[in-house]
Amino acid sequence: MDDPRIRTPGPTEPGPRTWLRGAIILVVSASLLASAVVYLGYHAWIAFDADDTNHLETPLALAVARQLHDGPSTLYGPFSGTDPLVLIHAPLYYRLAGLGAWPIARMGASSIVAALIAGRTLSLIGMILILIAAGRIATQDRESRLVGAWAALLTATSPVFGSFAFTVRPDTLGIAFQTIGFGLVLRAILSRGKDAHRPGWSGFKSESGEMESSPSHAWSLPLAGLMFGLAVCAKQHLIVAAGVAAILLLISAFRGRLSFGLVTVSFLLGLLVPAAYYGWEQYVTDGRMADSVVQLPSQLRKIAPADWSHVREVFLTVAKLSVGLIALALSVLFVSPRRAIVGTRLDATLWVVLLAEIAAMIPLCLGSTGAWVNYAMPAFVWAAILVARAAIRVLDAPKLGVSSVVIGLAAFVLFANDVRLAEISYSFRRDGHQLISQVLADPTVAGTPRNRRYFVGQPQLNRLYGRTDLAHDEWLYASYEAAHMAEPRSQWLLAALTGNDPVLGHAPPDPVTLVVVPSDLKRGDFVYGLDVALPHLGYKNIQQYGRYAVWLRRSGD
Repeated sequence: MDDPRIRTPGPTEPGPRTWLRGAIILVVSASLLASAVVYLGYHAWIAFDADDTNHLETPLALAVARQLHDGPSTLYGPFSGTDPLVLIHAPLYYRLAGLGAWPIARMGASSIVAALIAGRTLSLIGMILILIAAGRIATQDRESRLVGAWAALLTATSPVFGSFAFTVRPDTLGIAFQTIGFGLVLRAILSRGKDAHRPGWSGFKSESGEMESSPSHAWSLPLAGLMFGLAVCAKQHLIVAAGVAAILLLISAFRGRLSFGLVTVSFLLGLLVPAAYYGWEQYVTDGRMADSVVQLPSQLRKIAPADWSHVREVFLTVAKLSVGLIALALSVLFVSPRRAIVGTRLDATLWVVLLAEIAAMIPLCLGSTGAWVNYAMPAFVWAAILVARAAIRVLDAPKLGVSSVVIGLAAFVLFANDVRLAEISYSFRRDGHQLISQVLADPTVAGTPRNRRYFVGQPQLNRLYGRTDLAHDEWLYASYEAAHMAEPRSQWLLAALTGNDPVLGHAPPDPVTLVVVPSDLKRGDFVYGLDVALPHLGYKNIQQYGRYAVWLRRSGD
């Protein structure tokens, strides 16, 4: 006879706390997915627009396109009126974009269109690789796949990345190489000897002290070294994660968990790859690459010095853009501070690289006024992974309180913030297009050939509606001028605007007769690079459309 006091175990029915956890996970997952669809979808949509997707994309796209006409040696100048497309970035991205643009141009597209398609596609590939790497790192110590999905979605919905996934810029590709490299290092240092099964030189020690190897791990560290080397070839300042990884590898080697031979191979690849590549680029560009990638950045502290107010501005802007992630992090901390903070060895390692990336932003922002929020992109990847892991730890707690609903509310805040920023961007672009349409519809502007129009401080408008050959990055070109590394605009730009070239002794072809000046950039009667006001150059203000002042120079003036 069965004893009524003894209960036979049966299938466990989900209690109210289980349903609460499931509901919160559903809300967070839906919010993150919706944010990714809205935010990335919006930027993917504007990637099909002829206009720039990001500030000063045009000079970079033109630099890619120039290689198709003038060959690879012209990427870094010499910079003058015939080539004002100054660069300060490392060369790898631009070489790959040029290679991608070549077959597109061969199919009939213009070199500029081919450069935009190839460059934006390459940036998207970089973003996809970042998301995959973030998801894999988040599950490195065998957490649930949900953690990886959340980490990837949090990164995808980041306004810090904004349109960089669809812009001709090297940021996402460089960060992708760096993130993959760090993930491979984590894979090695977190691996256990019991996971290996084949003796060899590759560098894992078993509990008996014998070196063991796993085919899946044998090339992790050499490949990591290669990835870190490529990251530096894409963006020369991406060295923080590599430095942290090097310290971790040395610690593991001294503790006997990794072989010094394998660590040495990784270090050599990380150093030799950029050394060999930069050396080759220096040869191809006739020695000019180092001037742009090394010499000019080192002089920016003197040429365009920044102060702590600029650092505060950058960090405050990053914080505003990261409201959603901050809200989610604070909600997790509110529900369970201890579980949110105390994690595993992986979490501790990610905290180290996150803090190192944040600390590195300070000297970068102090280095010049050109530093901006894109320097926070690597840190955001690590922060997204940490928040995703902390959120799952909190939701996996044995006792889940009703207060945990704030996590779902925070995820909705993230979604609402992304929608708001996408709407602001859309409104800004729409208003800008409408305003420039008014300018172009002006009878005088419409009647002026585009090769005689010049838009000050708007290289994308010169590409679309004016003198494409005069499009350039005004801030960066001014830095080159200050370093005596580019032909002064007081020569070539003044000649183009006045039709009088004192150096050549004759008028340049197709001189500019109409100048459009955004009055909020400087004074409405001045042109960047020139110290002479437009009236003194023979121009007369004929119309004002919003912030755009239209100046006309009569023939013969």
